Amino acid sequence: MSTSNYNYKVGFFTITAKSLLHVGAGGENFWIIDNLIQRDPTTQLPCIFASSLKGALREYMKDYLTVNTNPDWIKTLCDIFGNDRSDFPDLSDAQLASALQVDPAQLKKQNFPGEFRFLQADLLSIPTHKEGHAEYKITSKWLKDNFIDMMDLFNTELSNPTEIDEYIGTSNIAVTNEEFCEIVDDYHLPVIARNHLENGSSTNLWYEQVLPRGTKLFFAVLYENQELFEVFKTSIISNPVQIGANASVGYGFCKIEFIETKFKD
Repeated sequence: MSTSNYNYKVGFFTITAKSLLHVGAGGENFWIIDNLIQRDPTTQLPCIFASSLKGALREYMKDYLTVNTNPDWIKTLCDIFGNDRSDFPDLSDAQLASALQVDPAQLKKQNFPGEFRFLQADLLSIPTHKEGHAEYKITSKWLKDNFIDMMDLFNTELSNPTEIDEYIGTSNIAVTNEEFCEIVDDYHLPVIARNHLENGSSTNLWYEQVLPRGTKLFFAVLYENQELFEVFKTSIISNPVQIGANASVGYGFCKIEFIETKFKD
C-alpha cells in the first residue's frame, strides 16, 4: 500500500490480561451462560470491539493525565478521543471551550471527533490447561497470519521479524485452526459463577464467561500528530489499564506494550 497522500501513521500494541478479562457482548442471552464475551461477528473468535477498547483507554487516560498534572489534559484527551461533555460536568461551556481553544458557540453546535482511529483488538494467544505446565499458551496459524496481514495492510512490518513469537506470547506452540476454534468456543472458555448476597442469602446467581489471565491480543491505532501519539503511548504503557467489567473484583487489569514496527522497503 502506498504511503503517498496518506496522512495517517499507525501504531501497534499488545494487550496481556493480568487478571480475568470480561468484556461483555451485551444484549439478552437465554443460554446457560448469562454474560458472554465479545466475539468477532465473522470469525467468532474472542476480541475486544474498538468502541469498548477506546472507552477503556479514554477512562484510563483521563485519570492518568489529571494525576500527572498535565496542564492541557482536557485538550489532549479530547484531541485523542473526541469531546464527551459528560467527562466535564463541573466545567461551564465557556470553560470547556477555553480549554479546547474553540468558540463557545461552536462547542454547542459541533461534536468534535478525536484525531485517533482505534481498531478492534484481535486475539494472539490464550493459555490453556496442560498437565505439568503452569503456563501453556497456544495460538494458531490464522492468528499469526492475521497479525502479519494487519501490519501489511498499513505497509509495515516488525522491526525485528524474529521476535514474532515473543509478541504472540508462545514458544511455537500452535494447534490447527479447527482445534483452536474449539478451545475458545463457548463450551471451553472459563465460566465464573457470580452471586449477589443479601443478609447472607443468595438472591441472584449468574454465570459469566471470561478470558483467562495471560490471554494476549493486539490492536492498532491510526494517528497523524506524532507528539500527541507519544503522549498516548507513554500513558498507556506506564501502568496497568483496566478493560471491561468488574473492576471492583479485580477483572480486566491488562499490561499494554508497544510493538516496534517499520515501513516496508
